[in-house]
Amino acid sequence: MKKVVLPYVQTLTEQTGKQRCYFRRKGFDRVSLPGKPGSPEFMEAYFKASGLSPHGVTRFRGGTAPSGSMIQLLDRYADRPGASEVLMKRLKTLLSFAVDRGWIAANPATRIKSIHKSEGFAPWSEEDVAKFEAHWPSGSKPRLALALLLYTGQRRSDVVGMGHQHVRGDLLHVVQQKTKARLSIPLHPVLKAEIDLLPPGDLTFLLTEQGKPLGSPASETGLANVRDRRG
Repeated sequence: MKKVVLPYVQTLTEQTGKQRCYFRRKGFDRVSLPGKPGSPEFMEAYFKASGLSPHGVTRFRGGTAPSGSMIQLLDRYADRPGASEVLMKRLKTLLSFAVDRGWIAANPATRIKSIHKSEGFAPWSEEDVAKFEAHWPSGSKPRLALALLLYTGQRRSDVVGMGHQHVRGDLLHVVQQKTKARLSIPLHPVLKAEIDLLPPGDLTFLLTEQGKPLGSPASETGLANVRDRRG
């Protein structure tokens, strides 16, 4: 039987080594979940805490009820492709669990492919870069973010971790977060000029307004927004 990870379940380990599970979701009461994960008493408490019925998952059978059709449900998120994908993954997980427990015969969600596809960020042209640089002066945070992304060619998850300790001579030494590859990137004169304007000693070049590193997933998303402000 496949392992099913249910959303909003928090597992805490006590000093004795015993683990306890809780249902925790914003806007909902925190509820203790008894028994082992997946056990009948655990799932009964989980569904009750989330406001769902274990047999209510059958309302998602491909189009048996127009208001419950998964496709129609996903169409409500047509303007939010990211939210649509998250919802689809959770439905597949929940319905897969229902199949394993014998509540439904098959998982209809497996027949639905990704409906909304994101085209991602549009590549910048030389004109876009020039417009951005004309809007944000040298020494500003957006200008530094652009220089780091443009002249290192690294992912934003790697850029947010770069700091003075990575600069040795004319090279920027980094370890990619995703691939763990070690890189020595030649320090471009434009990027070096922006780094030279920073106070020495900071372990990350990009900081929030409160002086904290741009290292969390939320702040990385914020960096993506900065990245697309072309003036």
